[in-house]
Amino acid sequence: MKAVAYLVKENTGGDAVTAQYAIRSHTWAESAADAMNSSTALYSLLGPGGSQTWDYVILQENSAYGKWTGEQERKSTQALLQLARLAKARSANVCLLLTWATLADTSATNFIPAQASLNDHYLRAAAAVKADMGLDAFIAPAGLAWQKIYDEMNMTAAGIPICTFLLDTNALQQFEAVHQSA
Repeated sequence: MKAVAYLVKENTGGDAVTAQYAIRSHTWAESAADAMNSSTALYSLLGPGGSQTWDYVILQENSAYGKWTGEQERKSTQALLQLARLAKARSANVCLLLTWATLADTSATNFIPAQASLNDHYLRAAAAVKADMGLDAFIAPAGLAWQKIYDEMNMTAAGIPICTFLLDTNALQQFEAVHQSA
């Protein structure tokens, strides 16, 4: 949040009002429920318990999102639409923080398809917001940045045993200490 406030000040000269509601491994469905629960901070930040307007509301789904299909994906999309409606009621633009594949998806054989699935899911989510509300949902492609790092490491790993490369990739994700939604 400090980085967002800094960038706003640097680029506009104005101060940013920021708030964060992030619970590790939370889903859009859990956040949508929290927004309607008066015992949570999200109730006043985005739900009916407050009146603060926002320029942007940044929403991120659980990293397992790319693996979800059928009913689980449908429920996630419905929860996203509920959150987007709440954001719109607060005059906010919706930004979807496209995350990256989890540590379990970082082997050489499945990271790329796992990330591609996440990318596709976020594109469909943005399209669902547009179709439901006529509101463009911006995508912040953090996952694509991680994919680029993964690709670069893979290219520089020529001649290095794959197990060394995998340890290096895992070290990169361990560097963050916790997932960015924590």
